Amino acid sequence: MDFDRLSWLEPWRPLGTEQEALGLQRQLEREITGPHPLFGRCATVKGRRIDRDDVLVVLGDGSYANVHLVWGSSDRSRPPQPSPFAAEYPTWFLYGGVDDFSRAMQDDAREYGDE
Repeated sequence: MDFDRLSWLEPWRPLGTEQEALGLQRQLEREITGPHPLFGRCATVKGRRIDRDDVLVVLGDGSYANVHLVWGSSDRSRPPQPSPFAAEYPTWFLYGGVDDFSRAMQDDAREYGDE
């Protein structure tokens, strides 16, 4: 399956505006610092959950991952500084390819409908 043909199911949705995409990308880059396993893997935000702070990212190698943003406050006038927990947060996991994400999204939609 091609990402552009993905049928989004709640609670997931594509990014709505360029401003939203830029804001989430900036936040991701603020949170993914040197010690984090995703640092340097060219993560690009592609979607988000409406009920949590999870974003869908595509990595430079073409794999997809879920990243749970922590939205910690920071002084945005200075470059981000790694925290003592930078290797652990934000939490994340790999889906693999877009087909793997699509299957996981279907599971999420079923669970979301049960709430």
